[in-house]
This record gives sequence, C-alpha cells and structure tokens, in this order.
Amino acid sequence: MKKPLRLIILILGTFIYLQCGSQNWSGKKLEELETSFHSKNYFLLKDRLKRGPSSDMPVVLYYKAAVESAFNNPGESIQYLNQIASIDLIPDTLLTDIWAMKINNYLRLHAYSDALHAADSVLQIADLPKEKENDIRNARRIAAALRDIPPQSITKSGDSELKLKGTHIDVTINSHQRDYAYDTGANYSILMKSEAEALDLQIIEAGIDVGTATGKRVKGDVGVAESLSIGNMTFEHVVFLVFPDEALTFPGGFQLHGVIGFPVLEAMGELQFQNGILSIPKDPPIREIQNLALENLTPLIEFTYEGNPLIGRLDSGAGRSVFYEPFFRRFYSDKVSPSQVDTIKAGGVGGIVEHPIYWLDTITIGMADTTVMIDSIYVHTKVMGNPSQNHLYGNIGLDVLNKFDTYILNFEDMAFIVE
Repeated sequence: MKKPLRLIILILGTFIYLQCGSQNWSGKKLEELETSFHSKNYFLLKDRLKRGPSSDMPVVLYYKAAVESAFNNPGESIQYLNQIASIDLIPDTLLTDIWAMKINNYLRLHAYSDALHAADSVLQIADLPKEKENDIRNARRIAAALRDIPPQSITKSGDSELKLKGTHIDVTINSHQRDYAYDTGANYSILMKSEAEALDLQIIEAGIDVGTATGKRVKGDVGVAESLSIGNMTFEHVVFLVFPDEALTFPGGFQLHGVIGFPVLEAMGELQFQNGILSIPKDPPIREIQNLALENLTPLIEFTYEGNPLIGRLDSGAGRSVFYEPFFRRFYSDKVSPSQVDTIKAGGVGGIVEHPIYWLDTITIGMADTTVMIDSIYVHTKVMGNPSQNHLYGNIGLDVLNKFDTYILNFEDMAFIVE
C-alpha cells in the first residue's frame, strides 16, 4: 500500500492544492499520515488527523474513512468514501483503495448486495495489482453467494453468563447443541463441511480461495445458519465459511469442527472475561477509553516494549502470544547469532509449517495502563506471508490475557479494559 499512496500524493499534488485552498496539509504532514496508515497505527493516525486542519483533500478524506472503519464505524467510513468518489479526476490507484474499503465496510454491515456492487465496480478498473485483484475477487465470491441473504441480526433477552470450556463455548445452531471455539482473530465463523451438513445449514457454493500458512490454497463455500443461540442471545442469518473436512483435520487426527468468529462476537457488544466465566451484558456500558482498532475484521491493540509503542493483534483464539519479524528486526537482530535460531511447527487451515524463531525467556510489555510479564515467548526471525503486509509486531494471546483477573472487550466503543 505504501508505494501507491506515495504515488497518489505526488499525482494529486497540484490538483489537491488548487481544490482545497487554505485547507492544505504540508507534504511532510501527509507523509506522517501515510506512515501511520501504512503501519496500521490507527491510534496515531486518528490523533494526527484530529490535530491537523479541516480538509476535503481526497487523500485526507481517505485516511478519515480508514480511521472510522478501524474504530468500528463502517457507515461513517462509507460517507467519507462517497465524498471522495464525488470529486472529479481521482486517480485509479485511489479509486481502487476506495472501492476496496467500501467492500470491507459493506461486508461488516452484512450489506451483501452493496458489497457485490462495489466489487464489480473496482474490477472494472484497468491494471489492478494482482494481489489486490485476487482479494477483491474473493470478497466478490462471498458477496455474490450472500446477495439474497438478510443481514445478520441479534436479539438479547437478558444478560448472558457462559461457563468457558477452555477456549470453547456452548452454542445451539438450528436446534443442534455444540461447543465451538470462540476466536476474535477469526475474520469469519468457520465450519467443517460435515458439520455444516449435520447442522442443516444452507450451504451456498462460492469457490472462495483461501491461502494458508503452508502455502497451499483451500477452496471454501459459505453456509448460513438461520438461528444461532448463545446464552440469552439469539442470532439470525449467521454466515460461516465452510471448508472441506480434510482442510480442518490436522496431524494426529485433531479436527476443528467449528469456530465462532469475529462477526458474531462483535455483535455481542461487550465481552467480560473473569475466572472462567464469559459475561455479556444486555446493555453494554459506555466506555470512555478507545484502545482497540480493527484492520478489516482483525482486532488490533497498542502495547509497549521498552517504552516503544507497538501495534499487534489481539487474538483470543491463540493460546500463546508471539512476536513477529518487525519486533525481531527492531530489537534483537543485532543480538542474536544464527546458532541461537530455533524452529517451531505451527498449524492452521491447510496443515503444518515450520518457522525459524528465537526464544525469549522472559519479557515485560505494557498494555491497557499496566505491565505484563510473559514467560518463554518466541519471536519470528523471518517474514511470514506477504512482505508488503509485514507491519505488525506481534499477536497477543490467552497467555497474556489470562494473567488479568478480569479483562473486557467492548466492540461498541472499541475498548480493552483490565481489572
């Protein structure tokens, strides 16, 4: 994303300044916005936009749309994007990013027909980058499969109190009782195909193409549960990604039958974890702090190491926290010899893969106005996945979260609170 945005700034330069008059941002300030956006630091991006001048510069409006999307206001994000689209002479690079963000916002709003229209619009742009085109085509497959499905809805008859079974919770889907993993790091809820069939889901062929940690490609479809109940909450029209059983079967025979992902958890409003109990208030309290953000459907949190603010994922589906290559490169690459590098096997959809890592015996990080000591955590020494997306510093999992007596995830106000 970084190079296209810099190109946008250069291309739009004269045009933007002529259009916006006294509302100009300096080139240096635009670079600061770009850096914040590129590094997924939506907290800093929001602050810089707030401190800057009011402006209808297209690239500034785009960053405002990104902030609204990151802090779970997809409708407001779309308003900014529509404002940009009404301006003439917007280059295709920016139009591509506008439509791509619209697709993600519409999918979060369960407005599948609108997402389909946005996907068709961006695919008409010539010379799309191949990776972006693949992502958009995948989103289009989901939107096309769901175009006639009503939006997901939730009804709460009261507060809910659930006894956690490790990382699993009891659910009832179309009158069938199950216990599935809950995972804030899962962009969608997931089912094995045999499970989807046993639960009487409406399975719609989609041909979704999913990359995996092993480099394999896995094809999936979508399933829709007419009814899903958790505690005193009833959801309707819940979307699952449905994968072949073999894609969710791991060495040793373990099978991942089902996962309750972010769209369902986010709709609950607030999740309160304490002593093995998950409480969901019918009416979540207003939280003043705003220290959670979203990258598409992935929760992000700011944490600190040696006084340095860093951005990482917050992942309730991960038993162990882990740091990524940017963390190693910034803090340890000049302190570690090749002989100190180990390997570890990691599993996911598609199988098992080995990664080079470096072990840290003990490390202390700061988050949510407190400090946490982590024992025995590993750091990836090499880039995983697409190098252009290698910006986050780590993945904060249950080994950190469970150190708190109580922790709260509020997705209405985007707050992470510990007590």
